[in-house]
Amino acid sequence: MCRIVGALSSLTVMVTLWAAFADDPRIVEADRLVQAPPAQFTPEQQEFASEVLDELGWTVLQAIQPFVSFENPVIDEAAAVEFLDELNLGTFRTMLKPELLFLRKVCDLSEPEYQTISQSCDAALREVVQQFVAEQEQDENDGKKPSIEPRPLPQRIRDAVSQIAECQLTPEQWARYSTEFQLRSAHHKRVAILNLVARLDHELRLSPTQREQFVKLLEANWKESWGQSLVAFTDESTFMPPLAQDDVRPILSPAQFEVLSELPYDDEPDIWGDGSIDWVLDMDEAVMADEEAPADTNIP
Repeated sequence: MCRIVGALSSLTVMVTLWAAFADDPRIVEADRLVQAPPAQFTPEQQEFASEVLDELGWTVLQAIQPFVSFENPVIDEAAAVEFLDELNLGTFRTMLKPELLFLRKVCDLSEPEYQTISQSCDAALREVVQQFVAEQEQDENDGKKPSIEPRPLPQRIRDAVSQIAECQLTPEQWARYSTEFQLRSAHHKRVAILNLVARLDHELRLSPTQREQFVKLLEANWKESWGQSLVAFTDESTFMPPLAQDDVRPILSPAQFEVLSELPYDDEPDIWGDGSIDWVLDMDEAVMADEEAPADTNIP
């Protein structure tokens, strides 16, 4: 049912675009849009249409759908499903992109090398996402709560990139990538732990000793899913890993433990993980572009 509603919403935007590009303005009639005849888009029009769809997003698509009617539209269900799958896949490409940028930077890939690996990773992304979504749907059908264990989606994407890199990189490049990958993973874990302890410190006014004890407790019980989402460390997030009371109680005073018990923390991280923070991607690309640009020798 969701697929059908989404398909109609997407079709609404497609018809609107047809109205914008077609030569015959009469396809917009009174208070409704009717299906326009097929139009051949130029490359510039195709690029514009893609940008419009990206900017509108699902919220706007769903918002305008109830106010638009169609006069006997012909819907190719298979094409609509394929279109939706491709549109949804774009969301997960934002998780893949940082991994590709990291690989390109660490291994100093040439443009042909980067494009070859990117194409292989994009194909692998489809399989990873399809398997992950199928597992979530199976959990729902079985009456279970969707879970990111044992492997959250960002970790699966990283693993897929790593497998492709091992096959396509030179031994020297692979050794360099493996080393930097491990260092980055350790750094991400450390950052996640310190952010979680800082959140506890903000609420409980921890002593230096207590902060150190919580760092060690999180390190000893760490799960990959706890550090997957950058959103988990924003001010709006209420995520806190589920720690055993028997481990937490000895660290805190009775008053602190009572306050902790009343805090509205959420012990379930986002099942989709992260990797989709646009400004982070823009910053990475800007840095890479700056490093690749020739130096300005005219600076006074």
